[in-house]
Amino acid sequence: TRGASRRWLRRTCSETASAFSSLKKTSIRIAIALSAMNHFHVIGMAELFPLYATSPYALRLEPHQVALALAPLATMLLTWPFVFVRLERVYGCVVTLRIGMSAFILVSIGLPALWLTRDHQVLMWVGLVLVGLLRGIGGNSCFPSLTLLLNSLLTDNLGAMNGLNASVGSGMRAISPIVCGSLFSAATAMSGAPYAVGLPFLLNGLLPI
Repeated sequence: TRGASRRWLRRTCSETASAFSSLKKTSIRIAIALSAMNHFHVIGMAELFPLYATSPYALRLEPHQVALALAPLATMLLTWPFVFVRLERVYGCVVTLRIGMSAFILVSIGLPALWLTRDHQVLMWVGLVLVGLLRGIGGNSCFPSLTLLLNSLLTDNLGAMNGLNASVGSGMRAISPIVCGSLFSAATAMSGAPYAVGLPFLLNGLLPI
């Protein structure tokens, strides 16, 4: 019995080591790391947006206005996949990934700057609509692009690497709200200046770069 258990253990360890041998390739490690950072960014933005939108130091929106500000994001989440399919077929997943990451960067820079327009309702709402559209483009471009890119780099061990990618992404989704919420709380406590409470967005936006 002991001999059979040892053989089973050695075989399992050998199979596991073989499954993760693809991590020796730098390009695969980079693809998984980018996916993890984008998971962190998307969930961090979902955490930060309502905090920033309702903060008396920032946009000072009412709850129903926050819901309205999220409508462009919902619209883009529904429609952009149809555009993405055409773009990816013509230009490839690297180009669509760059489009998504550029959208994330613009959101991280543009959203904290909206406090400059909070006394000009029309300008502020135009900015909120653009931010919502860009958030939808970013999420619906980055994640499928990274999955396609990762699978194109793999010649074997697809199940193991995609499982690892999903696990790492889930871990980042769990960590992100804690980190981003804590950063926002710290920025609010240290300074009520609008530029201070906007700093977590800029830090969050650096991750996908």
